[in-house]
Amino acid sequence: DESKLEQLARNGLNELRFNIAATNYDSPIILKRIEAAVSLFDKVAVEIPSIPGDFRKLTGVLPLLDSLGVAYLNLHEFMLTPSYPNNPKSPQVEYILNKETVINYDPQSTSNTERIIEFCRSRNLNIQINNCSMDKKDHQMLQRRRVMGNLFRRSFEQLTDDGLLKTWLPHAAESIEERVQFGVNQRIETKELENICVLPGSTCDAPRIDELVFIPPLAIDDARRLNQINRIR
Repeated sequence: DESKLEQLARNGLNELRFNIAATNYDSPIILKRIEAAVSLFDKVAVEIPSIPGDFRKLTGVLPLLDSLGVAYLNLHEFMLTPSYPNNPKSPQVEYILNKETVINYDPQSTSNTERIIEFCRSRNLNIQINNCSMDKKDHQMLQRRRVMGNLFRRSFEQLTDDGLLKTWLPHAAESIEERVQFGVNQRIETKELENICVLPGSTCDAPRIDELVFIPPLAIDDARRLNQINRIR
């Protein structure tokens, strides 16, 4: 409610985003909250999936959002979850985000976003539109991997241009499964690696070396996740 919006503003929040798709785009209560938010925060945005079937619903309310002073409309591609009722009928393509997360999304989302951009342009609306495509999301994740990988990189690891952490695991006759109990994509603690791994390129007499490639932690309380095991020798 408005009292909570005022409390957030007093405590330093300067931007707020609303998902109007969750309330059928034209909820009078939510539109009233948006109007109040515009008077309290530096920036107010609407962030929703670009759902092709909802083009008329969104464009029906866009002139009002613009008149209220909403600064941004962030449209991301429409991701289809197994629980989505029209999932079997909807066109969908697969995308692997951050080298590990499989996402199905509606390929018509992009053209829908382009139609919305043209709608705003033709009516001279001031609202700014960001096309948050899967490729842009993946580029954002790449930059995040690079930053977080550099932050969490240890002495036995190299950070690749792709934002991944590489290390070598030398071992004798026993298999990798016997030395380190983990599988692909299982979380792993750094302390489990410190005594068994070496920096890639190090001189090593072990009969076998496996290269371990990790997705770095993407948050302070996250852990690195194994992405690949490559046999070096």
